[in-house]
Amino acid sequence: MNFESFKLALKNSHDTIEIIIWLAFFLTVGLIAGTLLEMFLKRFGSRFVSMTKWKFDDFLVNSLKGILIPLCIVTSLYIAVNLISELKNTHWILNKICFAAAAFLITLIVARFSSRLVRHLCDSSAAPLPSTFLSNLASVFVFIIGILVTLQTFGISITPILTTLGIGGLAVALALQDTLANLFSGVYILISKQVRLGDFVKLDSGNEGYIYDITWRNTVIRTISNNVIIIPNSKLASAIITNFSLPAKEITVIVDLGISYESDLSKVEKIIKDTIKEVLKNISGALSTFEPIIRYHTFGSSSINLSIIVKATDYSSQGLIKHECIKMLHRRFKEENITIPYPIQTIQLEK
Repeated sequence: MNFESFKLALKNSHDTIEIIIWLAFFLTVGLIAGTLLEMFLKRFGSRFVSMTKWKFDDFLVNSLKGILIPLCIVTSLYIAVNLISELKNTHWILNKICFAAAAFLITLIVARFSSRLVRHLCDSSAAPLPSTFLSNLASVFVFIIGILVTLQTFGISITPILTTLGIGGLAVALALQDTLANLFSGVYILISKQVRLGDFVKLDSGNEGYIYDITWRNTVIRTISNNVIIIPNSKLASAIITNFSLPAKEITVIVDLGISYESDLSKVEKIIKDTIKEVLKNISGALSTFEPIIRYHTFGSSSINLSIIVKATDYSSQGLIKHECIKMLHRRFKEENITIPYPIQTIQLEK
């Protein structure tokens, strides 16, 4: 049977049972077509995209999974509605319903794709970004656009809706000003990149730790003792922050020391350099390529004071570096008979 005779048979279908049979036929065809497309996508589509270097085709294939079957069913229903003449009185409403369902499914595909794309961009960026927060924002934005397009298709003007939302948004903004302040502060923190995930920061309140997560409402800081500090984004945006991870994660570690006035300063300097170099080679977290710097700076009351300057790869490594440096220098000074004097105070009594 050619298409014209097939279409003629549909137009001559006046019996309700026949109409139901034809609808069931079209829906079954859509279900079978969607199932076959899903099987093809899973078997061949995933294999094909795994052979390419692009990530976008992977995102597209993963976004289509589970959507093709309902999309084919909606498409077959739309075709059936326009071919069966007995349904002409309901064409308008059924067409709108089919379009709304198709718009929702396409919006869901775009939202999935944009969410995966934003996650990929966040994970591959030089500065780590909270992918969950940004991907959720992208999905919400796509769904809002999809809803507005669907309403416009149903003949509902979106201009009054936008106007109403603008007026109502002012009242909502006043009622939720703290929540919105945290939301926009979180967006500002992300855009400015002055604080990033994984950075070690110290606030003017004395709290310090690693930036663990930035959500729409607050920022989570993980302390060195493995506890968490939850700070509202608005508080963090207005706080004075010392970021020990910018412009680089390497930090300067200073070990202060005092030696006896009777010591040979040149000999002491050489011993300290050799000892520190040996220590830095055997400690994880120390920047062994950095040449230690020794600077005498003060004639103290009982000793000549100096500072040893080395580099650590991150903030948390400085404690172990200081520990090992002090321990090894104390042992080496004993071997070389270099005195680290006790504090001395001379008291003169008047007669």
